[in-house]
Amino acid sequence: MLEIETVGERDMGISEAMLSENAARGIAEVALSAINPGGRRLSKSNTNASPVVVVLAGNHRSGARAVAAARHLAARGVRVMVAVLGYDKISANGLVPQGQCDPHLWRQVRVLKKVGGLVKGWATVERQLKKLDAPPELIVDALLSRTSYEELMDEAERKVALEIVGWANKSKAGVLAIDVPSGVDGTTGATPILEGEPLEIRARFVVALGIPLTGLLLAAAEAALDATATPWLITVVDIAIAGAWNRVAAAMAGEGGVTAAGGTGGTGGIGVGGLAQVGFGSAWSVGV
Repeated sequence: MLEIETVGERDMGISEAMLSENAARGIAEVALSAINPGGRRLSKSNTNASPVVVVLAGNHRSGARAVAAARHLAARGVRVMVAVLGYDKISANGLVPQGQCDPHLWRQVRVLKKVGGLVKGWATVERQLKKLDAPPELIVDALLSRTSYEELMDEAERKVALEIVGWANKSKAGVLAIDVPSGVDGTTGATPILEGEPLEIRARFVVALGIPLTGLLLAAAEAALDATATPWLITVVDIAIAGAWNRVAAAMAGEGGVTAAGGTGGTGGIGVGGLAQVGFGSAWSVGV
């Protein structure tokens, strides 16, 4: 996936800022459809308090795109509360410490702060959550994304990540995961076991950015065999990487590395590097 995005930026001029805005809009649209069916929840005639959405963002590109989505949600009347894992790594003057923070994430954090969104570390957000009159209606999970729990180098961050996973799984709010639920391997679909329990945020919705990861599809297929499991509602959103994907596919075809993964259109197409192409047609997003 990163290779495809790199090709898009290097060969086609599709910057990370463009990808982030496309992804953010897609995430926000799916989130709004989950909390605002038929437009009634956020209509001007509705006198109820604004719905609360909690965004869990890790120190990576998916985290940056989740923060950007929070900005779109806030612009549409949603009360957003963003918890950034490793928030203390940002300096007091808002500059990014060299080598510690994803620059895309902190750029989105600064923009959201300027428009009035709450962006803090987990401890602060947790305190604010306890002051709410009602629980949040949706959790956007971009906590670990393609990063595994074991890859978190900071022991303090590991502890906080476990606290967040526990809170999310106890919450009555629905969970919308970005690319894969935190804990699910994006390549294999495997979930690590910690102290005898799966280390995974249990999602109801999943938004795949551009292309569904093979790990997501494998995990979904395995869950479909479990009669007690609740299937994910997966939506793939177009973030404008189709042209880059075609270039990578053509290059891999020349090397004998492309395999068929279905027919044309729908969710069929070609599997490339553990990914599956999606035919969007005239739509901005498609359900899997």
